[in-house]
Amino acid sequence: MSAMSLQETCAYIDHHITEAGKPTSLFADDAKGEVHRSSEGIPRRVNVICYRSIVNAALSEISIIDSTNLVLDDLSD
Repeated sequence: MSAMSLQETCAYIDHHITEAGKPTSLFADDAKGEVHRSSEGIPRRVNVICYRSIVNAALSEISIIDSTNLVLDDLSD
């Protein structure tokens, strides 16, 4: 699968959040842009960043994930 554009990455994140049962996005627009930049639009990396950021947000009781609380370290997993 090829890398996604910024617009595709944002739609991808929103789609997965909606499918998980959340009617509004957990990710602020600045966070989605940073996810795209850090992941280079590669879906697997987008998934890793989003998953780790959601877990961190739940543990920290954060309701909206923005660019300051994304978990971006070690995307090799």
